Amino acid sequence: MHGRKDRTHARRVRHRQVAVEAGQPVRQRGATNRLLKKELIYRNVYTSVEQLRSDLNRYVWWYNHQRLHSPLDYMSPVEFTRQGNTL
Repeated sequence: MHGRKDRTHARRVRHRQVAVEAGQPVRQRGATNRLLKKELIYRNVYTSVEQLRSDLNRYVWWYNHQRLHSPLDYMSPVEFTRQGNTL
């Protein structure tokens, strides 16, 4: 049986774990991941890892600097923290 591991190795995709902010609840991380998939991943077809990385970097910058967040009184996270608030 060929599972996910076999397909991943066939494409030479490397996975790595990244640190997650300690105070971020698991459900919030899940919501963030779902939003990333909805707003970026599912809307595009990637033909290279480099293209995905580039788009992801731009998305993260946009998400933190320009996207308005209702829990932050409709401010971006950067604007919210500049005003002395904590996330």
